[in-house]
This record gives sequence, C-alpha cells and structure tokens, in this order.
Amino acid sequence: MKAVEYTGIHSSPIMYGHWSILATIASLIVPRNDTGAWSSDAAAMHAGIEQLARRQYSAPRTCPCARAGAPLGECDAWIARQKTLNGPMRHYFFVHDARSFSQEVIPSLVTCWQQRSFEPCRRLCERIMSSGGSCLLMQGLTEDSLISRVTRQEEPSFDLRFWRSLVSEVLSYSAAEVPEIETSLPVLACLVGFEYDRTVRAREHFHWVEQVHQGTRDLCLGGAYYRPEHAGYNLPEDVRRLAQCLTDVRPETWRAEQLGALSGNQPGFDPDEELEYMQEWFPPLQALYQNARSHGQVVVCEQL
Repeated sequence: MKAVEYTGIHSSPIMYGHWSILATIASLIVPRNDTGAWSSDAAAMHAGIEQLARRQYSAPRTCPCARAGAPLGECDAWIARQKTLNGPMRHYFFVHDARSFSQEVIPSLVTCWQQRSFEPCRRLCERIMSSGGSCLLMQGLTEDSLISRVTRQEEPSFDLRFWRSLVSEVLSYSAAEVPEIETSLPVLACLVGFEYDRTVRAREHFHWVEQVHQGTRDLCLGGAYYRPEHAGYNLPEDVRRLAQCLTDVRPETWRAEQLGALSGNQPGFDPDEELEYMQEWFPPLQALYQNARSHGQVVVCEQL
C-alpha cells in the first residue's frame, strides 16, 4: 500500500501550552457552515478555549512581561521571539506508557485507517474517557470531540480529515504526561555545536538534538504518515540514548558568544537573553527524558 502523506493541521499563531492543543483540535473538529466559517457555537467554543489558555499559562521568568506580572498572551516581545526562533510552531512532548502505546494506541489507529472505520478505535476512546488522562487536557474534552463522539457511536463518516483529527486527540489525551517545556531547537543546536538548517531529511539522519525535539521515528500508521514533517516519536531505546546525550551536556559551560551565528541572521536577537532562557529551560528538558528513561516510556514529539 502506498503511503499517504499529509501535513495540514490548523493551529493558532500563538500557543499556550496544553490548552493551545485543545484549540487546535477544536478548529479541526467543530462544524463549519457552507462558507467554511465556524458556526456561532463552534466559534464560541474555540474562543473560550483560547481565553482559558491565556489564564492557564504563565510566562517563564526570563520573559520581560513575567517580571512585570503581565500574562504571557499580552507579551508581544515574547510572541515575536517564539516566531523568530521556532517559526509559527512550538514543540510539544506527549509521554506515553510504552505497553499501552505499542499494544493499544498504535494498533487501534492502524486498524482504523486500514478498515476506513472508526469502530476499531471505540474501545480505546472509551478507555481514554473513563481514565481521566492528563488532568489539564481532560478538562477540555468536550462532547464535540472525536473521542467523545466515537465513544457514543455518533462519529462522522470516515475520511482523512476526521481520522487525522482523531489521531491528534488520541496522542494528546491518552498521554500519561504532557510536560510544560519551553525550548528552542536552533538555540540549543548552536550551543551544543550543531548547525541547524531545517533541511528536510530522514529522521534517522537527524542530529540527536533534532531527535530530542522532533523524534527519531515517523508516525506511520498502517501506511499513512501522520504529519511527517511535524510529528515523530522516540521508543524507550531512543529515549535511553537521548537521555544520555542530554545528561552529558554541561549548560554551565555555555557562552553567549556561541550564539553569534544566530544573532547575525535575526534582528533584535540578544545572545545574553537567549543564553539565560536556554539555561533556565534546559534542566526541565533533561528531566523529561530522564524520567521517561526511568519508566521505560515513549515520547511523542509534535510541532503545533
């Protein structure tokens, strides 16, 4: 069977941790009218999630607006910085139990695609609904979500768009943990001596810094690739290797001068500020992989 590749997934230009994922999912699954616009109820739902995102997420200490006590969503400088360094997307990490991921999540999604039916995912969706999942995420699991609709046997007819939406929801809501991690792949790559150029190539040829952020393996589900340029995953053996790579890094030895190559290409880039930012957020990134290694977990990486 020929692999079907697709990259489209709507996302807001500003992301606010876990709740931004809900807004993204909402934009995919809520009903639209004949002109392609959201219905009034759907628009209200999406707007409500975005407002909740602004209240739930707080800026890192290195953000000027945080020092002033302002919400992250009102910090134009922080938003501009994210877009400059990472483009319009941010990195998210979904930590999964390895057994559940390999024996339930992936087989259900694969069979769903192969049979062109949501029926094979019904039991998985029921388990997600009953388990509670990640607390923050589950608070936003509405009756209009694909998981809820499949559980109630009210799912739409199978098509690529709805299947992709279900994959997105399952990867998010079935995760054991969704840590809040702020990171910049270009900055970290520069600090560890790797020139990141965004060249599209096979994941097995990625530098370990890229694999930490983007995964070592593609999410190929029964011949269909889920967002091949923006989503991948690391199995426990990958996690062990990457955790060791992260452990071997000594952020206290980093110097702002190492970021000279980035400062020359990006107006307003402040090497000292970026160094402080990465030194603050690198330990949580280390801890994410070290904890996943300790528990033999899978890490799904996605840019939204």
